[in-house]
Amino acid sequence: MSITINKNESYRMFDRIARCYDFVNLFISLGMHQGWRKKMMLHLPACKDQNVLDLATGTGDVAFTLARESRVAKVTGLDLSTGMLTVAGKKAINDDLDQKVRFIEGDAQHIPAKSQSYDAITISFGIRNVPNTSKCLADALRVLKPSGKMIILESALPRSRILRFFSLIHVRYVLPVLGWLLSGDPYAYRYLDKTIRTYPHGKDFLAMMVGVGFKNTGFQSLALGGVNLYWGEKQ
Repeated sequence: MSITINKNESYRMFDRIARCYDFVNLFISLGMHQGWRKKMMLHLPACKDQNVLDLATGTGDVAFTLARESRVAKVTGLDLSTGMLTVAGKKAINDDLDQKVRFIEGDAQHIPAKSQSYDAITISFGIRNVPNTSKCLADALRVLKPSGKMIILESALPRSRILRFFSLIHVRYVLPVLGWLLSGDPYAYRYLDKTIRTYPHGKDFLAMMVGVGFKNTGFQSLALGGVNLYWGEKQ
């Protein structure tokens, strides 16, 4: 049975799986997501005392990684899922990071901030779930300061036909079953196949960033092409 996901309502799915989200992520990525986050940090601007926004922050792992960077003074994590934000808030207190990181409910397409508020913006495996990618990118550009940078991690399809075949088998059959067994939600991970197959990646995604005004864009393939790291600057 095919699953149709309304991206405007996808945050409700994350509400349902918030309590086990971190465990499932660790399991299905084999822990590699921690290394991907470190690679994101390499692209932060060089300036000190940065004010950083993490969109689709989920349970806050990228926000916490940012908060531990010496260049970063404060972090705001934004998400529509109150369930995920509740988990993130508890983790911030447990890790003594609640003075440096704050979490707010909000839409990545309509960021509740003044123009030129942030030195950097990150989003990890979240922009694919935003209903309008261009609107999200354009509003991120709006709230970035001049010379600010946006850094994005997102799923992709390998260029190799062989690797692409096995990647699609993995997201179509393996991940949904694992997600069901680990989260107890039979539907939470069944939409991945369609969204990954149809979502722009590589140069096509960079074209979207350039289209809204980002400069000095680039990307790096990770996990044998199954994940891409993108970046772009505001001039």
